[in-house]
Formats: sequence, C-alpha cells, structure tokens
Amino acid sequence: MTVREKCEKYLYDCGMWEKDAASIVVIYAAEDDDFRQRQDEPEIAYPLAMIAVWLIPLKRRAAEWTRANQPQAWWLPNLETETPVS
Repeated sequence: MTVREKCEKYLYDCGMWEKDAASIVVIYAAEDDDFRQRQDEPEIAYPLAMIAVWLIPLKRRAAEWTRANQPQAWWLPNLETETPVS
C-alpha cells in the first residue's frame, strides 16, 4: 500500500465515499509539497508518526471540504473529532 492509498483508506474508514476520499487526497497533495513527493512510496517506508504528520492535516482538510460540499454528510462528525491516528 502506498502512502496515498493509506491516506485514502483512512478517510474511507472515517466514513467518506471512496471517490470523495481520493479527491481530498489529490487536493491535499496539491497543497503539501512534502506529501506530494512521497505519496507514491510504500507506507512501510515511514513510521506511523510520520504518516500521522500527513493524516492529521488531511483529516482537517477533509472536514473543511465536507462542510463546504456535503454539510449534511453523516461522516462529518468523524472528521471533526481529534482522535489518535492508527
């Protein structure tokens, strides 16, 4: 699994539709140079703490996108809570 796929799965596990999760990761990659450069590398190349450096702001970005585009989405509360990354 690549870093990008791990991030998409994380958003999917929060309840987002797969296509929306993939769209958010594309948006986030355009905003974060470090993530963009490493998104196609295997996730096992990085410790969980490094993955969390990307997942935490990605989750916030997904919450912003959901509030703007799908404010009634049932998964929004899952994105707004500060939970540990696993």
